[in-house]
Amino acid sequence: MDVDRLLRMNARSMLQLADFVLDNPGAAEEAVQQAFAAAWRQRKVVSDETAFRPWLRRMVLRECLGWQRHPMFRVLALTDRVVVQSESTAESGVAAALKRLSPSVRATVFLHLYDGLSIAQVASELRAPQSTVQARLRGLPGLESSILRYTTARAAQISDNQADALVSRAVARRSRRRGWIRYAVNIASAVTLALVVIASGIVIQTQLHLFQARAPDEANLGPLPPIPNEVVYLVNGSGDSGLVIPFRLRDAQPLSARSQLIVAPGIALQLVRATDCSATTVSLVDPITRKDVRPEVMLPGCNDFPLILPDGTVLLDQAQFRAGIVIRYDWRTDRIVKKYPNLAVPPNGGLVSNDGQILYTLDLFSANTTIDFTDLVSGAQLAHLPIVLADSGASGGLALSNDQKTLFVNQGHQLASFDARSGVAGPTIAFRDDKISAAPAHRWWLPTISEAQAALDAGRGIAVDPLGRWIAAVGFSDPQLRGIWLIGTSGRLHLVRRFFPSAALTGLAFSLDGSVLYAIDGTGLLVFDPQTGRTIKRFTYPAVVGAYGIAGVQAP
Repeated sequence: MDVDRLLRMNARSMLQLADFVLDNPGAAEEAVQQAFAAAWRQRKVVSDETAFRPWLRRMVLRECLGWQRHPMFRVLALTDRVVVQSESTAESGVAAALKRLSPSVRATVFLHLYDGLSIAQVASELRAPQSTVQARLRGLPGLESSILRYTTARAAQISDNQADALVSRAVARRSRRRGWIRYAVNIASAVTLALVVIASGIVIQTQLHLFQARAPDEANLGPLPPIPNEVVYLVNGSGDSGLVIPFRLRDAQPLSARSQLIVAPGIALQLVRATDCSATTVSLVDPITRKDVRPEVMLPGCNDFPLILPDGTVLLDQAQFRAGIVIRYDWRTDRIVKKYPNLAVPPNGGLVSNDGQILYTLDLFSANTTIDFTDLVSGAQLAHLPIVLADSGASGGLALSNDQKTLFVNQGHQLASFDARSGVAGPTIAFRDDKISAAPAHRWWLPTISEAQAALDAGRGIAVDPLGRWIAAVGFSDPQLRGIWLIGTSGRLHLVRRFFPSAALTGLAFSLDGSVLYAIDGTGLLVFDPQTGRTIKRFTYPAVVGAYGIAGVQAP
């Protein structure tokens, strides 16, 4: 099968879809390029040309709806765009109305009205219940014809030549992967450093006499903590999304890539879906060599987004096959032990309580962002909470307190808390410099955090201190919010400090003893002293550059 030819045949329609869904020409092109590069890497998955277009569309949709998890899209100033939006179209009344909709709702509109997919087909493409799709479309009575005219006019702006240019760039990216990102970041870093040096030179004469009196004495802050002898597991977008790269800090040595879907010591889960979604091959393999350790088995339908539970069973989303169905699969007995007909596991995963009874999901792809609490024993929905999540590549994420009584949510502009059983809202801490204090004013009901769990999605920006002193959260990319916010947990929740105000942060994790904080910013792995906010070290080795998340931390 000629994959390059099929990509060119479908490039224009995929770019039209991404442009409409994201309402951002630059982001649309970047998303399609990422999807096309991934499609080429996974080209052996599809052997039937008739199944290629639906498969490719699902990849583009997934990239569009999840593009915000890649903050490099927002950091790099990419100027060689091929999508051009006319002012008359952009300023139309319909465009203004559609702009207020979320990407997932715009995807629903495009697939149903422009591509002509049925409600069931749209639900399958978006991994959403049919009732959700119907609810999204119910708000459009009388506007269908106007929206269709606008969509047609907007799609017509994208020519075959423009789409071919995009494919050519995706092919080039395929060969060099993310090398250009490193070059761009290096150039940007050099320019920034030059500007800082120039600015420093201008004011250095006036600042020298103030420095000794007003600058903090670095020695008074105490020595920097040593870098622990640990292994940080990095998520790298240039390879298989099911693999992580262990990075050994002791000698800055990347180890062999391995699966992150570990279901038992020495056993990892691997899923291969049939092109027609009729079945999924389940393999149990060695995490490093990926050689089978048990015979393969078959599950009906397209199973995706595996979530490993504490008892070793696995949640699998069958939404690509049937909208809104999640199964609980026991790989040891090859049995489906339970079905959840009204549950969907989003691509950004979920968080499970220590006892395996409650699943917490942060649904980024509905018309309104929600947090859902699901009882995994009965299948009942315990809470369905609307929440405002800042439009940021790294802000967002869930964490549980050690006693499992409190759920924390990083909203990008504040840290929210909820009762982990009932969903009743607790205190919130706004990310504001004027709220930073050295100590809390009084004690409150919230339990101390220790050995808390972070959300399973490596791209989300929240981490908890194993010793119960802090929560670290990545702020929205706005200049007033960007950076790492450290929230103290002794007594009442309170802001301790804000440091490293970068818009490129994509992942956080504390060391096992809580002495240091690890962060990914697109150009490397950083190690911070949480006590003072000082940078201990930056690792910029090839295996680290290009990583966009931290999957976990372990002893060597």
